[in-house]
Amino acid sequence: MLLKFISHLYSMILHGSLFILIFCFLPLGGNGNPCTEEEPFECKSVDKCISLASVCNKHDDCPDGFDEKPELCTAKARPPLQKVYFFLKKNPWIRDNIFLGKVRLHDLAHAFIVSTDLKDFSQRLHLIDNDEDIRDSKAASNFKRVLKLVARGETPLLRKYGMPKGAQFDVDTTINSLLDSGF
Repeated sequence: MLLKFISHLYSMILHGSLFILIFCFLPLGGNGNPCTEEEPFECKSVDKCISLASVCNKHDDCPDGFDEKPELCTAKARPPLQKVYFFLKKNPWIRDNIFLGKVRLHDLAHAFIVSTDLKDFSQRLHLIDNDEDIRDSKAASNFKRVLKLVARGETPLLRKYGMPKGAQFDVDTTINSLLDSGF
């Protein structure tokens, strides 16, 4: 039964579903996820499982409201974590030149997925403190410029950060998917 469930989840991950994010938020114990295929989402602080349709539906189905957590709902609208991670791995110039090598690749990918806005993103990566402005961080300012350039269709200007010519389509597609999901 567990193997069938894991196989089902893996299939959903490959299709870009929210499932990969469940693993980022749920504490999996030694027994794995106790939920059924029909209700695979486990509430965090109580033994209750809910359907994926109940996640981020603007109604607390988990008694602790875990199913409506802003990070989880933001992540639901974003590309899958695995896709963002491999995009960043394939484009090391982003981490090295935009973020000045200050962040780990997995942390960067995760922040792309769960951050509600640029300030939240910068705080999660410890680029700024709570009381600082984005302008106080070179890396955060760099990324803000990148978002603006891509939004205006000026992605070729990212070559000044080290973007190879052949990376433009991939950068446009990925950054625009973040922007389209409310980043």
